[in-house]
Amino acid sequence: MSSIISSKDKSLEDFLSRLIYLGGNLGIKPKIKQYVDIEEFIVEATLFMDVDSRTTQCILNWIYFVSPYLSPSKLRRVLKMSEYNAKYLGQFVQVIESHSLNAQNWAILDEFVLKSEKIKFAPNFQKYLKTKPYIFKNCPELQFRMEGHTQVLADLKAYLKKNANFHSLYKIAKDTFNPRNRINYEYALLQYRL
Repeated sequence: MSSIISSKDKSLEDFLSRLIYLGGNLGIKPKIKQYVDIEEFIVEATLFMDVDSRTTQCILNWIYFVSPYLSPSKLRRVLKMSEYNAKYLGQFVQVIESHSLNAQNWAILDEFVLKSEKIKFAPNFQKYLKTKPYIFKNCPELQFRMEGHTQVLADLKAYLKKNANFHSLYKIAKDTFNPRNRINYEYALLQYRL
């Protein structure tokens, strides 16, 4: 008997693998070799919020954890090019604003968000997330942001760590949803520092 996995199941499997890689405590560490864009992952997460309650809580805890490192303007750029669920995006923004020092910055996403009632959410990192040192060590996409680098520099360094043999700064800008001039500038500074 052959097992046929539907494309929806395969995409769910891929999504859960990336969630675990980024620090979700849902299973063993997957082997992710390609760059995972954090803001793009958040947009994709809106499509998988109704899988089950454990996955939902894991996603909300992860978003609460990474919220200080997110870029509202980059998230807006990704939203303009992606499919997403506006209801769940609204819940994510609620969680982010509850933990953000600059909650007013997230107002730029109002056009994408479907306002809903307040969600009941209490962070429980020990149950739903791997430890902070584990995430720092195993996930360069978050490591460089946690070190305090700008969003563009953190994305560039994480991308270069995963793709040492890159061929084009344009491809990096496209894959990381960053403006090409900012990638060029940060790459030039990075080369100068070396």
